[in-house]
Amino acid sequence: MLLFNRCTLIITLSLLSLHSLAQNTKQVKLTKHLRDSLKTEVEAMLVADQQYRWMLELGETDPVKLAALQNADEPTKMRRIRDVMNNKVGLPQATKDSLERLQDANDAANFTKLSGIIARYGYPHNYIAGYKTGTILSHMSATLLDEQFFSMLKVQVQAGNMEAMEYAGLYDRIQLELHKPELYCVIDHYDTATKKSALSSPTDINATNKAREEIGLRKYGK
Repeated sequence: MLLFNRCTLIITLSLLSLHSLAQNTKQVKLTKHLRDSLKTEVEAMLVADQQYRWMLELGETDPVKLAALQNADEPTKMRRIRDVMNNKVGLPQATKDSLERLQDANDAANFTKLSGIIARYGYPHNYIAGYKTGTILSHMSATLLDEQFFSMLKVQVQAGNMEAMEYAGLYDRIQLELHKPELYCVIDHYDTATKKSALSSPTDINATNKAREEIGLRKYGK
C-alpha cells in the first residue's frame, strides 16, 4: 500500500510540475556541456524505462537467466514472451504486481524529468536520437500524457524539433488507450482475417486533415 501511494504521489507531482513548466518557461540555448549533461540524463531515463519491463515480459528476475533470455535469438525470445503472456511460465502474481508498481514509479519519475527538459530545452532530438526519447514516451500511460502535455509537444513539432509522425502516432495511441477515435490515423492495424495491415478511417475527415496540416503531414489518403 505504501508503494502504491508513493507512485500516486509521484504522478500527481509530475502533472503539477508539467503544468507549471509549460506555462512559464523559455527554452535555453544549449552549450556543449549542457547538451552532454542532458544526453546523460536521457540515457539514465532509458535505463529506468527498461529496469523492470524485461523482467515482466520475460518472466524472470534472476540477472543471469534474464540476460540469457534477452540475448536469445528473436524466435526464442518471442516464444518466451508469448508463454509468459499465456501464464505458461513466469513469475508469481504478487511478484508481477510489485514489479509493475516499481515500473510505474519509474515511468512517473521519467515523465517529470523529460517534461521539464522538453519545456526548458526543447525536444531532445539534437542531443540524443529522437527515437530513444520516443521509447520513453511510448511507455507512458494516458494518466500522464494529457492534452496540455500534447500541446507542448505540438509546439516542438511545429518548431522542427520533433517528427510529425512520431507525435501523431503517440497522440493516436493515447486516444486508443482512452477508447477514443484516432485523430491523425497514422497507426497500422493488422487484420487477422485478411492478414494485412491498414490505417483506420477517420471519423471526421475534415478534422483529421486539419490536424495533419497543423503538424505538416499530408492529407489522409494522399
